[in-house]
Amino acid sequence: MIRPGTAEDVEPAYHVFRRALWSYLRDIGLVDAASDDDPGTAFARHRHLVEHLADTAAEFHVAVDDGGRLVGLARSIERDGVFQLTELFVDPDDQGGGIGTALLAEAFPVGRGRHRSILATLDPRALSLYHRYGVAFQGALVDISITPEVADIGSDLLAEPVAADSIHRIAALDATLVGFERLDDLRWLAGKRPCVALTRHGSVAGYAFLADDVGVGPIGVADTADAAAALDHVRNAAAREGRGRFSMTTPLANHEAMRWAVGTGQEIEPFFTLILADAPFVSWDRYIGYTPEFFI
Repeated sequence: MIRPGTAEDVEPAYHVFRRALWSYLRDIGLVDAASDDDPGTAFARHRHLVEHLADTAAEFHVAVDDGGRLVGLARSIERDGVFQLTELFVDPDDQGGGIGTALLAEAFPVGRGRHRSILATLDPRALSLYHRYGVAFQGALVDISITPEVADIGSDLLAEPVAADSIHRIAALDATLVGFERLDDLRWLAGKRPCVALTRHGSVAGYAFLADDVGVGPIGVADTADAAAALDHVRNAAAREGRGRFSMTTPLANHEAMRWAVGTGQEIEPFFTLILADAPFVSWDRYIGYTPEFFI
C-alpha cells in the first residue's frame, strides 16, 4: 500500500534509504558490509536533514507491506517553482515488484514545477524510470575527498561569518547561481552548518557552508576566478577545527574547482551522481551543492 508519509515514518524511511543505498554500493563494489554505520548512529547524524526534508516536503509517500512494515519511500521538495526529487528508495528485499514506480508517480508527478530535477545514482533501473518523468542528463557530480590543511589563500577574498538571521547577505547570489530562491533552506542550514560570506571590499563575491559532521556546502562564487580561494577557505577552516577528511560533491562542469582539487592533491572518489533536469538552470561552473547530495 502507498500512503502519505508522517512524522512517525521519518526514521523508518531513513533506515530503508540506508539499506537500499548500501546494497547498491556493495553491488558496484564501493563498500563492504563492514563499512556501514550503525543504523541508530547514522540516523542521529543525519536527523536534522531528513526531518527538514520531511517538514518542508512537497510530497512524501511511503510504501508498507501487508504487515505494516515500511518498505519504500519517495519524497520531493518544491522551492520557488523548482520541483526536486530528493529520495526514491525501496528496501532491497522488496525491489522489482513495481513499488518504486508507484511511489515515483505520487511524489514526482509529471508536469509539476517550472523546473524539475533529480540527483541520481547510476542505477540503470532507476535511470530508466526517471527519464519518463520529464528530466534528461545535464551533467555529473563526483565526490572528492578533501584533506584539511592550512594553506596560503593567495587572494584578497575575506571570510565573514554569516548567521541564520543575516542569511540575506548571501541569498541573492545563491538564487542567481541555482536559478531559484530558497531563503528558508539557507536560514535552516545556517543554523546547522557554519556559513561564511566571501567578501571583497565589502561586497559579497561568494559564500560557503563549511564542513560539519555530516558534510559540506553549498559553496558558490560570482566569478569563477574566485573558486580556488573559496575552496582554500573551506579547507583551512576544517583544518583549524581539527576535522578529518571530508567529501565534497563537485560538478565536473566546475572546471576551477576540479582544477583546484587536482592541483592540491585531493582524492577523486569512484562515486558519481548524475544531474537530471528538464533544462540547464543551475550555474554548475560556479557552484558546488550540498553534501550529502539530496538536493541541488
